[in-house]
Amino acid sequence: RENSRERKENRKVNLVDMKIIELSKKNENDVRIIFDTGEQLILSYEIFLKKGLRREMEIDEDLYNLLIDENRKFFVKLKASSLLSRRIHSIQELKLKLRKNKYDLNHIDEVISNFIQLGYLDDSKFASVFIDEKRRLKKWGNNKIKAELSKRGVKQTIIRELLESESTGEEDIQN
Repeated sequence: RENSRERKENRKVNLVDMKIIELSKKNENDVRIIFDTGEQLILSYEIFLKKGLRREMEIDEDLYNLLIDENRKFFVKLKASSLLSRRIHSIQELKLKLRKNKYDLNHIDEVISNFIQLGYLDDSKFASVFIDEKRRLKKWGNNKIKAELSKRGVKQTIIRELLESESTGEEDIQN
């Protein structure tokens, strides 16, 4: 038991005393970092640049863990951006899709909050587009639209407000 405890403590010391000995591009988007301990880390190029990493730089355990955390968050952001580039999503839809990819819930929440602040994610905009498309292309009535928007996590107040403001004045088509 003492040997395994010593090894764990030595590993912590190694993490504290790690020095970058080699940097290389893994591919167009990633950088491979090799430390003097033999430890390897693959980071997105964006995080690598943002943190100003360079050869011979000392990395302590806190910075190492921060790099890993920032990198994981970066990939959540990348996936969310990719999903939103295809079509507009409700907040709940995007969260569910990111959860299916097994991303950390804290990272998902942070990225979602950031996207809401930036205006990339807005349930009101989503619902407005959804209502327009379903009425125009599929001839859906208000009841079906309400049900589908509810399934996608849009608040009832938003649904009610938009359906009233975008009402066509025609009788609902029941589907």
